[in-house]
Amino acid sequence: MRTWIQALSLALFSLLFFFFANYKLPEWLPADIYLRLDPLLGLSAILSAREWIGRALWSLILIGATLVMGRFFCGYVCPMGVVIDFLDPLLGRRKGRPGLEKEVLWRKVKFSLLILFLSSSLAGLTLAYLMDPLPC
Repeated sequence: MRTWIQALSLALFSLLFFFFANYKLPEWLPADIYLRLDPLLGLSAILSAREWIGRALWSLILIGATLVMGRFFCGYVCPMGVVIDFLDPLLGRRKGRPGLEKEVLWRKVKFSLLILFLSSSLAGLTLAYLMDPLPC
């Protein structure tokens, strides 16, 4: 099931990027749909603006899905995560987990960056655009 959702997400992203970049989008499909779905960008925008942003609703829903199901956005929706998952077997990479020491270190780095990005958003400076792969 996950592979099918990833394939549909990658197909939609590719369609938006390659085809609809030159043509007018249908009314029901916003051009910035993947930016609207990005949880880090949505939460950063809400914290920076200090007001409710309607376009960020989907990203907040994805944050809720992530809290319930685990890495939902990166594992199912994000085009970069999909490409990495699809290319790993082709490039001969195994999906082994790193040693516990490395995992703990990277977890600390990951959450430190998250705290830095969200606290900078509270101060009115959105740093999430520097590291997030979607807006780059």
